[in-house]
Amino acid sequence: MLQIERQNQLLQWLHQKRFLQTLEVAKYFNVSQMTVWRDVKLLEDHGLVKRVHGGIALPEWELGSEVSNQNLLINEPPTYTFPQSLQDPRNIALGKYVANEIIQTGDDLILEGGSTVAAVISYLEAKNVTLITKGLNTITLARVYTTVQTVLCCGGVLNQPNAIFIGPQAENFFMRTGQIGHSSVLLG
Repeated sequence: MLQIERQNQLLQWLHQKRFLQTLEVAKYFNVSQMTVWRDVKLLEDHGLVKRVHGGIALPEWELGSEVSNQNLLINEPPTYTFPQSLQDPRNIALGKYVANEIIQTGDDLILEGGSTVAAVISYLEAKNVTLITKGLNTITLARVYTTVQTVLCCGGVLNQPNAIFIGPQAENFFMRTGQIGHSSVLLG
């Protein structure tokens, strides 16, 4: 099993149990405890887990989001609101400029998760544009405005406060993406 596959499975398992002992992780994956600690160290560096005595747990921001989600009313459907910064006149001006002056037909557009670069999406007129992103707001905007023909997302663990996908799966996606097509425009 590849390290990244093991780390992704470890994250899924941790989200189910909320705490794992390193010994049980080592036995489950049939690896040494040192291998587990190396995996945990990488995941901790990305803010996906925290090391605790004898094992690993979810970081506080993960636990906090689960507690707040429990307070939602059952009969009230969740709503999605875009960040206010998308309506900032500076972001709108930048979005229009980049969409009209830089992006061309057939471009691969690599956008971070920020609202400044996401403002480009609603003003795109170029055809056959491929959007590559790790941002949840960016994906949602592409769906709402339908100005992008193809959307590629890295996946991974959703960092809810920042609305971006993070972790080994996201990193691996972007390392493998490399040369996508005709020309790539990176906005971050």
